[in-house]
Amino acid sequence: APEMGWGDAAVTSSSMRTSWLTDHMQVNSATGSAQREESKPMTEWLQREFEEEAEGGDSPDLLGWRHVQPALAEALRARWAAKEIWLTLKQGWNVATGFALGDAKIDAAGSPSSGCSSDDQCVLQGFGQIKNSVFTKPELPTKEQVAAACPPGEDCTPSAVIDINKHVAMDGSAKGLEHRLGICYNAPYYYAEACIANGLSPNARAAIVKPNTIRGKTCEEIGYQPWPAFYADPFYGWANNVSLFVSWGTAEWVPFIYLIGACQPCVESLMLQGWGRQFREKNPQCDR
Repeated sequence: APEMGWGDAAVTSSSMRTSWLTDHMQVNSATGSAQREESKPMTEWLQREFEEEAEGGDSPDLLGWRHVQPALAEALRARWAAKEIWLTLKQGWNVATGFALGDAKIDAAGSPSSGCSSDDQCVLQGFGQIKNSVFTKPELPTKEQVAAACPPGEDCTPSAVIDINKHVAMDGSAKGLEHRLGICYNAPYYYAEACIANGLSPNARAAIVKPNTIRGKTCEEIGYQPWPAFYADPFYGWANNVSLFVSWGTAEWVPFIYLIGACQPCVESLMLQGWGRQFREKNPQCDR
């Protein structure tokens, strides 16, 4: 499990759902039939990938590990699920934006903790952080590094930014947090208010309809899943430890990818402007 600067939720193999393809192809009742049709090309691709992997024997279940070493089988299944999720994210990004991702360049770009010297390197480090988050080994800032990144006089209480429009109960009443849909951002309180909840970030603006900052609570504490998640997104400055979560597993990341991929300012801020590097330069309050 990665050691987090705050919001210490364990990322363990038990939290990794092994029926990954089934989970991914589920469409929750809130999304409606239109999204089913939109996701058809993706689910067809997933089915092909699943069949190819099965033929190759990559799934631990097919090797019979579950009957021999249950603990080892669970670890192997988790690794296999992470591999499939990463393939899905890469393919989804390619379909949504036209940008293809290569693992070799991503792996060679280095860690966001050491900074980047060019926009291209920043982009590759951003995708590297996503990849490492999927495989539960992101490099995260320590509590001391997060505290050092907090500007003097600012309120850096760990907080969560949620989408109120996706927290309304299914019967239409505003009951609150029992329906945790959409993206949740962990961020220091001042940063959440100055750079995310106010719509300044193009990505947050595209993903969240009606933002609300919950001071003193992290996404994990209000029920969002610690895996799969995106830890310490360097778009917002790695040491600020701004992390993204969903609550319904892999399937809920798919619409987020398409929301960002269909948003021109979002794609430009990520792919053409150094994964938030220019965003932070233009908005110094988000680059502390």
